Amino acid sequence: MDEIDSDRIDADIVGISAITGTAPRSYEMSAHLRKRRIPVVLGGVHPTLMPDEAMQPADTVVVGYAEESSRISK
Repeated sequence: MDEIDSDRIDADIVGISAITGTAPRSYEMSAHLRKRRIPVVLGGVHPTLMPDEAMQPADTVVVGYAEESSRISK
């Protein structure tokens, strides 16, 4: 994964797709962005399998295939 300067991200909302191997970095990035008051949506294989875990650092988690997905929000 490329380095991302999350302090330079200027967005209304950020979506992050995570697999199990990238979940720790995705959670770290999500927590940092939320501290900056940027809402974060997590999706992908890992959040689908572990939605309760993924909700901790996110505002919303999308589970399932994109065509048939559902969401979990705080």
